[in-house]
Amino acid sequence: MKTLCFFWKFVFFALVLPLSSQGQILHNPGELITIVKEGTPIENVSPFSNRSFPLAIENDLLGVTFSLPEQVERKASVGLMENGKWAFHWEFRSEKTAGISMVISVGNLFLGGNQQYDYYWINEEGHGYSEMNLSAGDLLLKPIWGSSFHLWLIVDPRERPETEGLQFIKAYQMAENPGQERSPIGFGKSFECHKNVNCPEGAAYQSVKKGVCKILMPLQEGLAFCSGSLLNNTSQQAIPYVLTAYHCDNGYTPFYHLYEFIFAYESEGCPNPSVEPGFQSVKGAEKIAAYPETDARLFKITASIPSHFDLYLNGWTRDTAYAGEVALIHHPMGDIKKISIQNEGLYVHPNPINWSAGYQSQPYTHLRATFDSGTQQPGSSGSSLFNAQGKILGQLHGGLSSCVNLRAFIGRFNLSWDQGDSPETRLRDWLDPEGLNPVSIEGRPYSNLRYFDVFVVDGLGNPMTDSISVVFGFPANEAFRESNFFRVILEPGIATTIRISMPGKTAEGIEGGDLEWMRWILLKKGKIEEFREWAADVNMDGVVDNKDLEELKMVFLEKDYSFSSGRVWRFSEPIILVGSEEPGRTFEVQGAKLGDINFSLLGGE
Repeated sequence: MKTLCFFWKFVFFALVLPLSSQGQILHNPGELITIVKEGTPIENVSPFSNRSFPLAIENDLLGVTFSLPEQVERKASVGLMENGKWAFHWEFRSEKTAGISMVISVGNLFLGGNQQYDYYWINEEGHGYSEMNLSAGDLLLKPIWGSSFHLWLIVDPRERPETEGLQFIKAYQMAENPGQERSPIGFGKSFECHKNVNCPEGAAYQSVKKGVCKILMPLQEGLAFCSGSLLNNTSQQAIPYVLTAYHCDNGYTPFYHLYEFIFAYESEGCPNPSVEPGFQSVKGAEKIAAYPETDARLFKITASIPSHFDLYLNGWTRDTAYAGEVALIHHPMGDIKKISIQNEGLYVHPNPINWSAGYQSQPYTHLRATFDSGTQQPGSSGSSLFNAQGKILGQLHGGLSSCVNLRAFIGRFNLSWDQGDSPETRLRDWLDPEGLNPVSIEGRPYSNLRYFDVFVVDGLGNPMTDSISVVFGFPANEAFRESNFFRVILEPGIATTIRISMPGKTAEGIEGGDLEWMRWILLKKGKIEEFREWAADVNMDGVVDNKDLEELKMVFLEKDYSFSSGRVWRFSEPIILVGSEEPGRTFEVQGAKLGDINFSLLGGE
């Protein structure tokens, strides 16, 4: 078979990525009143060289580590601004129009503890972007296009700014492109034969499109760009798993914590917009599983997804009846979200597929599609192919990029499901933690709310739901009552106290046997269960003593109608800290009726 062009992975040694703020005009961050030092930055210097700011002024300006081609000139300066802040400035200049991107690390040693900084990343025309009040950590400076580039880091005053802790991890020069002022890819750069997802062709896929994302992958070797989709799982937990293509970052050195998942990057209607639309995005990924034979890769987004993101966990199917309409929803050339439709004719490809990267996919591992509307291009890799019911059949591996020859190959989901020999090589373990082994599953709206099931049991271990009230938070929210437990729903990172109450009368369940138990406890004749001690500690002062015995006698003899604690029932009340990695936890809360030491009210002695 003819070798297919391996176009579906955007590793940009020669191209640049689009910017959502490309048209924004930025100005210099402020007026300098003093340039303390200027010169050429020193390359390949360890960031842990213990250089202080004064030494940097006297010697090499700043100790940083980065690399750019020799034909790219660079210079740097350190200055004091009118507002008293330090301005660290780097300029990179090329004779030809090019794109430049960087990954830098800014540490607390540079910032002086918990200080923050602002940065500006612009070209000579003032096009680019800025971010304010950033804290220490690694940062991807997305590519900008031009012949002169400026990076400003603005830091609050401090006595001795340390250049240790500032490192240019990687600097990329993209393709030189004479005569072109903007990136050759990105917004508006895909084929004209593509259809926007909000055209009539996408009417039936308005829910599933919300789970489709564009993925920016910073690598040590370059920048990769693919498409992907959120997936639902059988436990119905909102775990943000993303299905994409294995080849997107295979064989490279990824910066997973900088991976960016970009949602809602699409036109408002069917026509291509004249102004680039906004988007929603989160950063950070964890590699979960991969099955190279079908080119399947599963990530988990590690960032907490904001609750206002209107996302969707897409359903999937292992059914091999590939009849009817199918749709590919993707980001070709890094452009806004597109949809490609095939009305009929999808089938399992019976032959090997030879890829230009030098490897071969085996027969029957892929589906073959020839789209009737739209097509695919670089950047579409990893995009999900949906059946007419909105369920995922597989993810795009590659094919021929054209408006007339529309052949595409899609790795089969049913093989990615369980053909691997370990959890790291198959999807089943992650998408079916309940072990239900379904053929298909429906999609549902994504919510970052996490639920905790609270089981309330009495001293004999019996579930308690009748007449019990379970509330949490402030102001109080009532937990949802299920069959034999209570469900508490919170956002990630929120701590709450569970408060449980139950109506009743103090004298209920109190009889002569309870007095015998109390005397037995006071005489320390043997070890008793914790919850009998709870029941015996009627004044709830933490110890069972004669004071409890006297109060119990008074209630038994009906000379008093309540305990000094003012309580009838006592419950353990755990504090729950909700984390995005811990959905679906369960807690057992035990209750004791004060004074009912022999548990007669519960059906005991």
